[in-house]
Amino acid sequence: MIFLMDLQMMLLDVLYYILRNSLRAVLRPRTKPVDGELVLITGAGGGLGQLFAQEFSKHGAEVVLWDNNTASNERTAALVREMGRESAHVHGGRDQPPRGVSYSHCALIEHCLLKAFLPQMKANNHGHIVTVASVLGLFSTPCVEDYCASKFAAVGFHESMAHELLAEEVDGVKTTLVCPYIVGHGHMILPPLDPQYCVEQAMNAILIDQPLVCIPRLTYLPFLSRAECVGVVCGTRQGGEA
Repeated sequence: MIFLMDLQMMLLDVLYYILRNSLRAVLRPRTKPVDGELVLITGAGGGLGQLFAQEFSKHGAEVVLWDNNTASNERTAALVREMGRESAHVHGGRDQPPRGVSYSHCALIEHCLLKAFLPQMKANNHGHIVTVASVLGLFSTPCVEDYCASKFAAVGFHESMAHELLAEEVDGVKTTLVCPYIVGHGHMILPPLDPQYCVEQAMNAILIDQPLVCIPRLTYLPFLSRAECVGVVCGTRQGGEA
């Protein structure tokens, strides 16, 4: 019964965010300024990380670029500096990505990063944590089990951290969970997303402190359907046991 009550609350929250986002599509909300803010971007050497570095730089933020591929990271720093932003701090590990790093390590890396930075953010009651996961962390699909598992781990870790901040009443540290569909390559049900479009939509959510954004919006539907199915199955089992 408690599970069903929690599920109903979660569904109400999701419906609330969908309705709120629909209104925001018509009435543009006020965005927060990030100029002068220090923004750490992991995986900045390419893909979405590189685009996020450029977007935050456009908004006047001071970016710190982390990537284990030093050459790619330096290229991102050069792109940022070409935009007139000299404040691009580069930190990299090896010239090549380490071998033997599986998807499961990604959640552990995020955990270690937050252990290093979250206490100070809490002390200052200021900051914003963005987790770029995937819609495949909200619902699964065949043949990509390891990828889905890693994204479910990232989503679960992010949600637990967000609940912790709420419980501790740390209202100045915001969180945004970004769940895009397949980006840039591959083909499943929908065509892959354009990386620039994905980052622009994510930035829109970050700048208005939106807790969750699924890209495109159509991908909210299978997430809701899956949640409803889980509720029905659980309710049936509980009814049978009673």
